[in-house]
Amino acid sequence: MLKNYKFNKTKFIIIVYNNMAILVLIIWFDISPYNDLLRANLKKYNIPHHSAHYKDFSHIDLSKYTHFIISGTDTLYVPKGDLALSKGQILGLLATGKPILGSCYGFHLLAYYLSSPKDVKGFKAKHYVNVHLSSPLLDPGHIYLMNHNNYVPHLNSDWDVISTSTYRDSDGIDKTFILDAVMKHYPVLGIQYHPEATPSNSEFMKQWVYNEFPLS
Repeated sequence: MLKNYKFNKTKFIIIVYNNMAILVLIIWFDISPYNDLLRANLKKYNIPHHSAHYKDFSHIDLSKYTHFIISGTDTLYVPKGDLALSKGQILGLLATGKPILGSCYGFHLLAYYLSSPKDVKGFKAKHYVNVHLSSPLLDPGHIYLMNHNNYVPHLNSDWDVISTSTYRDSDGIDKTFILDAVMKHYPVLGIQYHPEATPSNSEFMKQWVYNEFPLS
């Protein structure tokens, strides 16, 4: 899993990915805690990173970065037509061949463009809860933030679903949605939860950057 990485043996951290010094780009959308929490989480593990507002996307030199995070947001909803990034921009990220992580709204954008617009649905009531989640990517001893109006119930055959969960909406109807999924032929991971906002100590971002997840 770590064949593309090189290590600093004195500090035991990965400093190079595919012959490039690791540099993560966070693409953010509004004034919300997620960007600050992502930056704090990456800083905790000494992972170099920049952040850029989505409106500045056209000015970003994607070749400078080894990893991309498309963050969550409290104000934009894909089923309402809030598509802050275009299909061309998402495909531009994909064309780099570098790891992409879409969290919550970021996952919804990936599902909309890289699966189908029909694969992003809306809850009648906002789902905001700190819960234990069952996924091989997550520590079962931690509680994770779920905060969303929208969800991804299914994806096309370009994706492998890792795990799902169920939420009962305001009508008492159970809705099954995807917690996390990876693309089969690109290093793209979509997650519905917010590991950066986990109340307990989560190493999710470090594991994603360092490619430590238990996936084949």
